[in-house]
Amino acid sequence: LNATFYALVTLIFKTVVLTHWVGCAWGFAALINYDDADEQLDAAANTWLRYFPEVASGEDFPAIGDQYVAALYWSITTLSTIGFGDI
Repeated sequence: LNATFYALVTLIFKTVVLTHWVGCAWGFAALINYDDADEQLDAAANTWLRYFPEVASGEDFPAIGDQYVAALYWSITTLSTIGFGDI
């Protein structure tokens, strides 16, 4: 394989892994200090999770997939310096 192609694939792989790990850390940061599920739900109302309708109404946490997608969006947008067009 061409060295340039290998370098490009390596860069893309490293970027995907980095955005995944930063997104996971961002998702974990919302819940890190709370042991009890009710305490977590109350505390989630003071984090970025409050923008999910389930948390805003006090019903439940959003699905883990929804949390991951939102955290990954934040990670990609922050790390790529594209900016948040929705803010």
